[in-house]
Amino acid sequence: MIRLYFQQALYHLRENPIITWVSVLGTALSICMIMVLVITFQVRLVDCEPEVNRSRSLYVSAMSVKEKGGSDGNSSNVRMSVHTGRECFKPLTTAEAVTLISLPEKVRASLSAGEKTTVDMVQTDEAFWHIFRFRFLSGEAFTKADSDAGLARAVLSATVARRLFGTTDVAGKTVLLNHVEYRITGVVADVSMLATSAYAQIWIPYNSTDMSQITW
Repeated sequence: MIRLYFQQALYHLRENPIITWVSVLGTALSICMIMVLVITFQVRLVDCEPEVNRSRSLYVSAMSVKEKGGSDGNSSNVRMSVHTGRECFKPLTTAEAVTLISLPEKVRASLSAGEKTTVDMVQTDEAFWHIFRFRFLSGEAFTKADSDAGLARAVLSATVARRLFGTTDVAGKTVLLNHVEYRITGVVADVSMLATSAYAQIWIPYNSTDMSQITW
């Protein structure tokens, strides 16, 4: 019976080769597209390193601001300031951890010796390293004391460390970020851009810049 099926398939293939191959390729491409979409959604939604707590996390990406008693049509949708995040979310007692994360911004990372590159930098706090799980290749994350004191500390991705220093063993060394000197506390494995909340190439405390002073 199976042999008969193969014979019929070969017969139809020889009888209408163009229609047959179009049907086969169309079916294969459809299955491929479905698989790509499924894999993409899985990578974006399921728990995976470093965003291992997606399924039990609440993400607040923006806020709507309007005058008290004003209409919804007269409002602004914006990212929250550090001040607003601290007042609204940091005092929560039901949350295991709360972190504030900036959008990635392009900065110039360089060495006094002359090596330089453009990288994606994120400003955050020490709780970031508790919520997301990174694989450290050298050193460790900056601490709560570093963050609260606004010390110039930085964590680098492996690619950036190799591009600047030629190695990932750079904990304790310094790097210039837009000409401001930061001490490197650790180096982590590269993070995919699909990890939209955890992705960056360099992470620093937001208290080390003027971001926490901006109230809008």
